[in-house]
Amino acid sequence: MKNKALILYRRGFTYERIAKTLDISVRHAIRLVTEGRDEIDKIMHDIAKKGFEDAAWYALASEAGLTLNEIANRVGVSVQFVEERIRPFLR
Repeated sequence: MKNKALILYRRGFTYERIAKTLDISVRHAIRLVTEGRDEIDKIMHDIAKKGFEDAAWYALASEAGLTLNEIANRVGVSVQFVEERIRPFLR
């Protein structure tokens, strides 16, 4: 359910609309989105720190619906660095 809430949030849904769509409370929707974002941040930092395979970058970016700029900002690397990691999977 956390992934669904996060995807809806990334698509511009308000917390109220997420709650109504998933039939949960607004408070629960906020918690799910916050936890989901925290998990993504942690995974991205692990990727940057440990140098995981490029496929992990693409999988994370596509699953979370993040832009290259958002990934670069969260991980603390350049957009070009992220682009180089993801480019092979965009074809």
